[in-house]
Amino acid sequence: MDKRSLTGVVGNPKGMNGGKINLPEDVRYVKALLYLIRPGLGGPDPADWPVCDAKSGDTYSDRLAVLILNFQMKAKNLLGDSLDGEYVAGGRVMPGSKTLKLLERVAFDSAASIQRTFAQKEAPLLVLRDSRLDGCMPACRPGNYKEVSEKTPIGEAIHWVADKFYDYNNDETGTTYLMVSIMAHGQAGAIQFCKEWIQLWTVPYFQLWKNRVQSIDLHACDVVGASQGQNGYVLCSKLAFSSGAAVRAADATQYYFKGKDTKNKCVAPLHFKAWNGYVLTWSPAESKPGSEEGKLDDIDYQPED
Repeated sequence: MDKRSLTGVVGNPKGMNGGKINLPEDVRYVKALLYLIRPGLGGPDPADWPVCDAKSGDTYSDRLAVLILNFQMKAKNLLGDSLDGEYVAGGRVMPGSKTLKLLERVAFDSAASIQRTFAQKEAPLLVLRDSRLDGCMPACRPGNYKEVSEKTPIGEAIHWVADKFYDYNNDETGTTYLMVSIMAHGQAGAIQFCKEWIQLWTVPYFQLWKNRVQSIDLHACDVVGASQGQNGYVLCSKLAFSSGAAVRAADATQYYFKGKDTKNKCVAPLHFKAWNGYVLTWSPAESKPGSEEGKLDDIDYQPED
């Protein structure tokens, strides 16, 4: 996501006498900034993520004004920044205002912390697909694909990836790290992968991927979300820290082509279409000492890669 200017005011319209306010593109931009900020730094709590996520679109709601006001009121205590009374306006972000500049600073600071590892296309790609995600075999290098099911222990899949590291590394070559793509059904805070699923209690098993895997793409629906005690933000951040890899996941339904099967032979491979919704990336760097959670590094709206 790139910085942009606001055309008008975003926030509480009460008391505004004319002028440009809550234009769709401005609203979308402010929502994206808030969505990137961790709750501990004045961003929305998981219960309020639906106010700012891709599904909310670019329309204004009174709850958005509340979230802006909450950020403004927390700014001085948490970040040491005075907004010179801007919060008195009742939750508004104005073009060129201190509130806008602070929102951008907090949101983009983490995005500049490390270079995006997903751009390193030269790394070998391993693909793991849970068979409960219907379709043909995905396109990938021979030997770099593993299919799992509800009967496969998650440890088997984790060890398969760890062992693949040695296929690309020996004493005569420099270290080559792996990229991993996991294709499966998902829901807020959990991925239907192997017998045990990927969820908070299975995340520590991925420590075996440290110093072997550089990035993990989670091609599954609605992973970054919160529902019935499951928190996708926490799941992904802890997976990044445990695996030592950058983790990328989305907050919306993902769409894919199942492939084409003719006479029990795959003639067109399964593949996921472009990312849908907001896509968040965590780095393995600890967000704060002792948290055992990776650091939110970037957020994009429907990136092409």
